[in-house]
Amino acid sequence: LQKQVRRLSVESAETRRIETAVLERLKDVLGVPLISRLQMVLPFAPLTDTHARTIVGNTIAAMSRELEKTKHLSVVPDASVLAALAEHSLTEDVGVRNVDHLVEDVLHELLGEVLQKSRHKKSYRLTRVSDTYKLV
Repeated sequence: LQKQVRRLSVESAETRRIETAVLERLKDVLGVPLISRLQMVLPFAPLTDTHARTIVGNTIAAMSRELEKTKHLSVVPDASVLAALAEHSLTEDVGVRNVDHLVEDVLHELLGEVLQKSRHKKSYRLTRVSDTYKLV
């Protein structure tokens, strides 16, 4: 427990140092009058590819849960899908803000074909082959 407390104290000190440095840089770039009007500044680290893949996976999982309730089928993505959708949706300026629309577009087209059949499986794997998404 003492080790964890010491580690947290060091991280807190480092966090405070980083926050101070960010605020000083903001004052230099934007000017003191503008910065003084801000009530709070939240520094953050940009999303990584790993974060984007997790967000894509969570988005597909949420849509799959809804499909289970309404259409009695589920969709599970494979690694190629997570990688492709993460790469396509991640941008430096907005992160993965548009991932919902991207996933919805991919699934909507594929599920339309599946649901038109009189009988369909209960579980599908979403995969990507040669730049094409498929439900298998």
